[in-house]
Amino acid sequence: MVDKFDIGILRKRSQRVAESLGLEEYAEMSRTECYGNLFNHLRGIEPEKARNQIKMFYGRFNGETEDYFPNGSELGRYMFRIMNFQWFKPNREYSSDELRQDAMEIGERLKIGKLEPFLTKNLGAARGAALDAALDATRGAALSAAWGVARVAAWDTVWDAALDATRGAARGAARGAALGAALDAARGAEYIIASGLKPLIEKYPENPFESLIKVYKKGLWPADLSKDAKKLVIWHPEVVETAVV
Repeated sequence: MVDKFDIGILRKRSQRVAESLGLEEYAEMSRTECYGNLFNHLRGIEPEKARNQIKMFYGRFNGETEDYFPNGSELGRYMFRIMNFQWFKPNREYSSDELRQDAMEIGERLKIGKLEPFLTKNLGAARGAALDAALDATRGAALSAAWGVARVAAWDTVWDAALDATRGAARGAARGAALGAALDAARGAEYIIASGLKPLIEKYPENPFESLIKVYKKGLWPADLSKDAKKLVIWHPEVVETAVV
């Protein structure tokens, strides 16, 4: 598995795909720069065309029999989805009752236990909770499970790409929230790549970061746990009426 996705193979293949997308200069840049160009390009074209191109980049290209990345077709769909979120721009007010199922799912998938939502419009309070890093520890445990079972060079690459896709979409958001979103999006992408590995699936049968992504999709920030670790602190930015979820 590792041999199929080493850096040299990924690099050659990305050059061919980049040329087909009209991004010849992409292959000559550093890894961070090339992903920035890729996502800027995708944001500037018709959504359906962007969807097809990103699936081609991560999945199969011109009759290839295997995905570019492990589970690349699923990864392409995921990357397109997070690239188009209205990050931190809720299109309506959400209540704690509406978010109870989300909080419970996050607690279950991240092996925390039962959680209740604690909704706040006070960014300072949410940021203060995030500094405690209790939830981040459980995120790290899930990420370590993926890293502990195998080491695939493609993981580094998708980490950079997911960070860039999210940062671009969340630009202008509060710094701590934007960074948290980028990290969770990258972790979710890594799970997809590693999801064929038995030790990971045995511990985390479902992508634990998808439960967090569902809250981000609403335009909210799942910041961290309360001091007693029984509540999920969620920042609710001001409603943006033009936002589309």
